[in-house]
Amino acid sequence: MGFFQRAYDWLAGFGRYLKKVILDIFTDSIKTFIEKMGPTIEGILKDIQADPAIVTSEDKRKAAYDQIKEAAKTAGMETVKDSVIFMAIELLINALKNTGKLGDNAGE
Repeated sequence: MGFFQRAYDWLAGFGRYLKKVILDIFTDSIKTFIEKMGPTIEGILKDIQADPAIVTSEDKRKAAYDQIKEAAKTAGMETVKDSVIFMAIELLINALKNTGKLGDNAGE
Protein backbone atom coordinates (compact mmCIF):
# COMPACT_ATOMS: atom_id res chain seq x y z
CA MET A 1 0.00 0.00 0.00
CA GLY A 2 1.48 3.30 -1.09
CA PHE A 3 1.74 6.53 0.83
CA PHE A 4 -1.13 8.19 -1.02
CA GLN A 5 -3.45 5.24 -0.43
CA ARG A 6 -2.66 5.29 3.31
CA ALA A 7 -3.18 9.06 3.41
CA TYR A 8 -6.49 8.70 1.56
CA ASP A 9 -7.67 5.94 3.92
CA TRP A 10 -6.71 8.02 6.96
CA LEU A 11 -8.51 11.10 5.61
CA ALA A 12 -11.60 9.04 4.77
CA GLY A 13 -11.66 7.63 8.30
CA PHE A 14 -11.15 11.07 9.81
CA GLY A 15 -13.95 12.43 7.61
CA ARG A 16 -16.37 9.80 8.93
CA TYR A 17 -15.33 10.67 12.51
CA LEU A 18 -15.70 14.40 11.89
CA LYS A 19 -19.13 13.86 10.32
CA LYS A 20 -20.26 11.93 13.41
CA VAL A 21 -18.95 14.63 15.77
CA ILE A 22 -20.69 17.40 13.81
CA LEU A 23 -23.92 15.40 13.65
CA ASP A 24 -23.77 14.74 17.41
CA ILE A 25 -23.25 18.45 18.14
CA PHE A 26 -26.10 19.46 15.81
CA THR A 27 -28.41 16.82 17.32
CA ASP A 28 -27.57 17.98 20.85
CA SER A 29 -28.28 21.58 19.84
CA ILE A 30 -31.71 20.68 18.50
CA LYS A 31 -32.50 18.53 21.52
CA THR A 32 -31.53 21.31 23.94
CA PHE A 33 -33.47 23.90 21.96
CA ILE A 34 -36.62 21.76 21.87
CA GLU A 35 -36.32 20.93 25.58
CA LYS A 36 -36.16 24.63 26.46
CA MET A 37 -38.53 26.02 23.85
CA GLY A 38 -40.84 23.09 23.05
CA PRO A 39 -44.01 24.34 24.76
CA THR A 40 -43.49 27.84 23.35
CA ILE A 41 -42.92 26.49 19.84
CA GLU A 42 -45.97 24.23 20.16
CA GLY A 43 -48.12 27.23 21.08
CA ILE A 44 -46.74 29.28 18.20
CA LEU A 45 -47.39 26.48 15.69
CA LYS A 46 -50.95 25.99 16.94
CA ASP A 47 -51.66 29.74 16.77
CA ILE A 48 -50.32 29.95 13.22
CA GLN A 49 -52.34 26.90 12.15
CA ALA A 50 -55.50 28.49 13.56
CA ASP A 51 -54.85 31.93 12.03
CA PRO A 52 -57.05 32.31 8.92
CA ALA A 53 -54.92 35.23 7.70
CA ILE A 54 -51.87 32.98 7.22
CA VAL A 55 -52.80 30.78 4.29
CA THR A 56 -49.78 29.50 2.37
CA SER A 57 -47.23 27.10 3.80
CA GLU A 58 -44.48 29.56 2.94
CA ASP A 59 -46.20 32.27 4.99
CA LYS A 60 -46.77 29.82 7.86
CA ARG A 61 -43.11 28.80 7.92
CA LYS A 62 -41.95 32.42 7.82
CA ALA A 63 -44.35 33.39 10.60
CA ALA A 64 -43.25 30.40 12.68
CA TYR A 65 -39.57 31.18 12.14
CA ASP A 66 -39.98 34.88 12.98
CA GLN A 67 -42.00 34.22 16.13
CA ILE A 68 -39.74 31.41 17.34
CA LYS A 69 -36.58 33.45 16.69
CA GLU A 70 -38.06 36.31 18.74
CA ALA A 71 -39.16 33.94 21.53
CA ALA A 72 -35.66 32.43 21.62
CA LYS A 73 -34.12 35.88 21.98
CA THR A 74 -36.55 36.67 24.80
CA ALA A 75 -35.57 33.37 26.49
CA GLY A 76 -31.88 34.30 26.30
CA MET A 77 -31.02 32.07 23.35
CA GLU A 78 -29.91 34.84 20.99
CA THR A 79 -27.25 32.72 19.31
CA VAL A 80 -29.45 29.84 18.20
CA LYS A 81 -28.72 28.97 14.58
CA ASP A 82 -31.39 29.24 11.89
CA SER A 83 -30.84 25.59 10.96
CA VAL A 84 -31.70 24.54 14.53
CA ILE A 85 -34.91 26.60 14.43
CA PHE A 86 -35.96 25.17 11.07
CA MET A 87 -35.22 21.60 12.17
CA ALA A 88 -37.12 22.13 15.44
CA ILE A 89 -40.11 23.44 13.47
CA GLU A 90 -40.12 20.36 11.23
CA LEU A 91 -39.69 17.92 14.11
CA LEU A 92 -42.41 19.51 16.21
CA ILE A 93 -44.86 19.78 13.31
CA ASN A 94 -44.44 16.06 12.67
CA ALA A 95 -44.72 15.19 16.36
CA LEU A 96 -47.85 17.32 16.79
CA LYS A 97 -49.43 15.87 13.64
CA ASN A 98 -48.69 12.33 14.85
CA THR A 99 -50.31 13.01 18.23
CA GLY A 100 -53.32 14.75 16.65
CA LYS A 101 -52.52 18.15 18.18
CA LEU A 102 -52.21 19.74 14.72
CA GLY A 103 -54.25 19.06 11.63
CA ASP A 104 -52.89 16.79 8.92
CA ASN A 105 -52.36 19.78 6.64
CA ALA A 106 -50.01 21.50 9.11
CA GLY A 107 -46.64 22.26 7.59
CA GLU A 108 -47.94 22.07 4.05
